[in-house]
Amino acid sequence: MLEVLRTHPKQIALVAGASLAVQVPFYILIAFVIAYGTGAMGPHVSRSTMLGGVLAGAVVMVPSLLIAAVWSDRYGRRGIYMAGAALLAAWSFAVFPLLDTGSFLWICVGIGVGQCSLR
Repeated sequence: MLEVLRTHPKQIALVAGASLAVQVPFYILIAFVIAYGTGAMGPHVSRSTMLGGVLAGAVVMVPSLLIAAVWSDRYGRRGIYMAGAALLAAWSFAVFPLLDTGSFLWICVGIGVGQCSLR
């Protein structure tokens, strides 16, 4: 392992950064949104509403993962990864205003589209 760290530091840093770029938004969209949505700073909706939104996002995420895998095989991983990062960056400006509506539909849309952009 030391030899790999010594001979390929750039590749290891790129993989670590790419992994972090996926994991952080994922956990924000499945864990933090529940605390935010039920807390005083957020829309203060019920916990079951937020859990339902996270569940709906997970249901949408599964087929998007499969579609992204097919596209990745067909068009290359780098382009698909970059497109997902760009979509997620753009969507990050919309997700919290959608959560703030307090509407179950818009909460599901906010979380679901964010989960699809992670792929």
